[in-house]
Amino acid sequence: MYQRDHSETMERCYKKICELEELFKSDLQNIDELKIKQRMYRYLGGNTIIFEMLKKGIFIFDSYIDVFRNQDVSELNIKYRVDIADKIVALFRKFHSVLGLFCHQNPRYQQYLFENFMNLLMLVNKLDLGQVELISEIVKDNLELATLVSETHLKYFCNLIVHFGQREVFLKFFDTLINKPSQETLEIQKKILLVLLDEQFINHINVNQIYFFS
Repeated sequence: MYQRDHSETMERCYKKICELEELFKSDLQNIDELKIKQRMYRYLGGNTIIFEMLKKGIFIFDSYIDVFRNQDVSELNIKYRVDIADKIVALFRKFHSVLGLFCHQNPRYQQYLFENFMNLLMLVNKLDLGQVELISEIVKDNLELATLVSETHLKYFCNLIVHFGQREVFLKFFDTLINKPSQETLEIQKKILLVLLDEQFINHINVNQIYFFS
């Protein structure tokens, strides 16, 4: 009974967050209308609710996976755990997608997420919960924030490349930082190269094979 109620609650939550995502997406081509929705969402505290859910959920999910991997359980329980894990991952991806839409082409909210959320995003480095695409969205077309990207941020992506390969979603972050030529962009390029050439990455990342997307 508890398992069914738990699953149904998650399904209702997933449905609501999907509706919110579609509400934002419906105005992607109308930036003025999108900004009105972004502002309303901020004033209603929607972003704060997602922050709190992600803060709690990240650690809960990590613990849940450890239990799932190490504990002997019945076949029925295994199926239940896999189903719930899949739903949690799907829900978290929607959370990150909504936050990306919340700051899309909005420098004010990009800065807000950068200042208040980046450290939390970088706690997740073993699972694809949509955090990588959100980080790219936060700095996209925002040269001011791109110049604030630190060595720690860059090393986060280097570690992802080391462990999971040169996937486009990882490399796209570097391209996002340097896609608008300027004096600042040259400084960012230098910062990126210094990290890529660091001894902890140089033996794992073939710099000659890193292609920035144009």
